[in-house]
Amino acid sequence: MDPLQTVLSELKESIQTASDLAEPFRLFMSNVGENLEFIHRSKKTRHQRIFDIIKAVVEKRMNHKFSAKKCLVLSVDGAPDFFHGACQFGGTIINVFYFQDIGVGMLATSTPSESKMIDYYRFRLIEKTDKDGPSAVHDGSTTVH
Repeated sequence: MDPLQTVLSELKESIQTASDLAEPFRLFMSNVGENLEFIHRSKKTRHQRIFDIIKAVVEKRMNHKFSAKKCLVLSVDGAPDFFHGACQFGGTIINVFYFQDIGVGMLATSTPSESKMIDYYRFRLIEKTDKDGPSAVHDGSTTVH
């Protein structure tokens, strides 16, 4: 099995089951986000649902105005259902990863400060269709470190 697929399988399990959301984020950063092979297999893409989730967290939980222009979302060659990326605004950095096949992902937000706190948000994207067409519903949990 491709080493990337092995890591993504572990990460997919962790994002669904972890009670401490720092665990899947550390797994992502140490095995995916800082892995040069993985980075070279990534390419810029547009994923409206991921932007919608980031916008909801930024505007509702962090009370900031969101601009997708300050975000980069990437797809991965060989992993068509996995997306990852980052945003930056007003000193806040957001890292995101999302498994489209299971509709689950997470955001990690940090603001450079002496506290070094990171807020983690797990979300589940549920596609629903009504008379206005498809839309995304997100439901999430949070931990802070």
